[in-house]
Amino acid sequence: MYPWGIAEVENPDHCDFIFLRNLLIRTHMQDLKDVTNNQLYENYRCQKLAAVTSVSLDSKLAASNRNPLAQFEMEKKEHQARLKNMKAGMEKVMEEKVKEKMNKMEEQKNELKQKHEQALKHLEKMRSDLELKKKELAEQTKTLEELQLASGVPVNNSTSSLNSAKEKTQSKKNKSTKKLF
Repeated sequence: MYPWGIAEVENPDHCDFIFLRNLLIRTHMQDLKDVTNNQLYENYRCQKLAAVTSVSLDSKLAASNRNPLAQFEMEKKEHQARLKNMKAGMEKVMEEKVKEKMNKMEEQKNELKQKHEQALKHLEKMRSDLELKKKELAEQTKTLEELQLASGVPVNNSTSSLNSAKEKTQSKKNKSTKKLF
């Protein structure tokens, strides 16, 4: 659609496209097919066959003495040999990458083992320090009670309640470990 009016391609009053299409497609279709088959396709086929029979400049003389099927078989064998070499190279690279990855994983495993062992040593040290402090507290509590008894001061209920609380927690721990086993 234009500002001055409408131009329809399919309308014979506006355009000659229908007449041109009929002339080319309906009356000259067979000519188009023949030209395409005889000239274009034959030229294409000749070029591809020439490319198959001649591999390189050095083998042009040898290729002219051989038939195309023998040449094709020879090229096929060469191609398979190249593929085999490429496959072997790829497998070698893959093996190297796998070995490299395995070494990396082994190093990480060793690092984690060392960290775990260090954490266990640290935990054991903390546990032993805690046990020492616990023993010191018990000794201090005992000496405090002995001093109170020796001085004639009545024993404070807070220390005896601490001892009873210790006994209760100890009995609870024993019960819970019995349940586990």
